[in-house]
Amino acid sequence: MALEQLTQLEGRISEVMELLSLQKMEIEELRETKSDLEADNQRLKDDIKSWEEQLSGILGKLGSVEEEATL
Repeated sequence: MALEQLTQLEGRISEVMELLSLQKMEIEELRETKSDLEADNQRLKDDIKSWEEQLSGILGKLGSVEEEATL
């Protein structure tokens, strides 16, 4: 009876170790995904900043054109 319980315990321990291994792999994948998303986020922030600068320049030119038109 004790041998059977030890065998069951060994099986459960093996299952837990396999589950831990799978979870470690999943954590690593999630870390990689997080890193990729952070890089994408930074690129998008840079794009937005560039667009804002371009739009500001365009609006500045339009303001100059309006001022010249009213003179």
